[in-house]
Amino acid sequence: MQKQEIHLRDYIRIILKRKSIVAIFFLITFLLVIIGTFTATPQYIASTKVLIEKNEVNPLFGGKYYNAPQDIEFIETQIGIITSKSVARKVVKNLDLGKNYQSYFPDNQRSPGFLQIVAGKIKDFIKSGSGELVATESASATLGDGYENWEYDWIADIISSNLSVEPVNESKIFVISSMSENPMFSRLVANSVVKAYMEELLDHKMASSAVTIKWMTQKTDEERQKLKESEAKLQKYMRDNDIVTIEDRITVVPQKLNEFTSQLSRAEARREELYAIYRQIQQATSNDSISIEAIPAIKDDQAIQDIKEQITKVQQRITELSKKYGPKHPAMISALSEQERLLDKKKEEMNRVINSVKKEYELAQANEDNLRNLLEKTKSETLRLNEK
Repeated sequence: MQKQEIHLRDYIRIILKRKSIVAIFFLITFLLVIIGTFTATPQYIASTKVLIEKNEVNPLFGGKYYNAPQDIEFIETQIGIITSKSVARKVVKNLDLGKNYQSYFPDNQRSPGFLQIVAGKIKDFIKSGSGELVATESASATLGDGYENWEYDWIADIISSNLSVEPVNESKIFVISSMSENPMFSRLVANSVVKAYMEELLDHKMASSAVTIKWMTQKTDEERQKLKESEAKLQKYMRDNDIVTIEDRITVVPQKLNEFTSQLSRAEARREELYAIYRQIQQATSNDSISIEAIPAIKDDQAIQDIKEQITKVQQRITELSKKYGPKHPAMISALSEQERLLDKKKEEMNRVINSVKKEYELAQANEDNLRNLLEKTKSETLRLNEK
């Protein structure tokens, strides 16, 4: 049986025979593409850059911060925190989107119904069961009075789903981008996410510090009880075995006298050192011509240095924005508000350092007084032993 070859003319003949169907198909396709193109809503992306360093506190270095190298786990963790619902909720609170969100999207956005709220809650529950990063009850509680997270979680979901974070290669800079139909809203969210991210990190640090303090308090109570019991057993053992004799005490008391004398000398030196710092702070507080920030105890504080760097960056951003916008522009208002917040935070940190120096000085004074009393008692005991 001989095969019949199909020539190109046969295909052309079929197309010409059904040219009306082909024309209708292409016409419908063309119209759909035109309609889709002209009815599509444009999306705007606003980006901001933030420097994220892995600063950790090492108790072996006196609780001071040290820079740790970046790693994949750290980068993924920070991205997860930035895009988390907890940070998005803080953005909703900081921008008061519960009241003015509709003003950015008057025609497109509507509040979710009851079924959408329930569906969102079920989604959060499933996420929490699978180990994804979700907002906890404590994080929701930090949103402040008047914030109903069950009512405005849908706004947080929209913000979180439209956020993207990309680390810049070979640097510690992260690019945070927000996409929205409203360019102003995208810019506000991108800038507010940085502030919300910092607040989230602070909440985590505060929670971690609270747990550490609680654990240390419990261990202190346990060790204090153990010490009390050990001292009681030691005293009973010494009485039962007649270890405390005049000869032993004649040998031990001079040693205690020398030890207390050395400790008192160190305590006096420490108290004088702290008094010099405390005196500088008092003079700077009472004399406007002396800058309190020039005092080494305040100038060398790591937290104050970090805040100064942030203030410098904000002031640079204000200078750049002032060239484009007026003082009432939202971007200028946001930058000026951020500057005011950082200045207030710097004052708080300076007061913290001042109070810390004052407490250390008072503690050193009390320690010196106690050692002096112990030394006087030991001297009296030495005289009584010499008489015996």
